[in-house]
Amino acid sequence: MKTNSAPTYTDAGAESKRNLPQDRKMLTETLYTVREAAEQTGLAYWTIWDLFKKGRLMKTKVAGKTMVRESELQKLIVDVPRPQKKT
Repeated sequence: MKTNSAPTYTDAGAESKRNLPQDRKMLTETLYTVREAAEQTGLAYWTIWDLFKKGRLMKTKVAGKTMVRESELQKLIVDVPRPQKKT
């Protein structure tokens, strides 16, 4: 005799999430689109893409969309000390 019961599925991911140590948290960081990253840095849109190509910036893909982490943009900022005047 055949029964018409639907198959049951268990969420293995939910089980493993419960077993994670409490100190493991998802890192949160601001993500910018390439256009937003260009605006934030004052660089051209295509310069951001050039920096990806040269390996100076790492891109992050979210649902197929290219994003830039805020920490990556921070790598572009370099403080240069002001030269001392000779008196």
